[in-house]
Amino acid sequence: MAQNLSGTIQNIVQGDNIDITRTIDTLPASITKCWFTVKPGKSSANDSTAIFQKTITAVNVPGVGFISDDGTTDGVAAVRFELVNADTVLLENETAYYYDIQVLTSTGKIYTPEVGTIKLKSERTKATS
Repeated sequence: MAQNLSGTIQNIVQGDNIDITRTIDTLPASITKCWFTVKPGKSSANDSTAIFQKTITAVNVPGVGFISDDGTTDGVAAVRFELVNADTVLLENETAYYYDIQVLTSTGKIYTPEVGTIKLKSERTKATS
């Protein structure tokens, strides 16, 4: 499985909604579950220290995301995580946070196709309705 161990998510404004879409290739089996986890530090061992975590499956859940292609046909999967205002407002502007994308395959194996940093810009307008 191809890995991106120096991913960067930036040019997002704190408080905005954003969809994080990824293609995951050379899978040994189809994906059944996928996680996007954001933590304050690289060594934050337990997921309870996460600022937020999105867990997706093949069911499209608004505000969470879904696995749009599990990779069964060609070994290439597609996933989308939906970060909403309530998620991005938790991140301090201009601070680097650490994220990873982890997948669970139909054979029960765990893989991490992407690890990186996420850094947001400060919002100016506070209106939401």
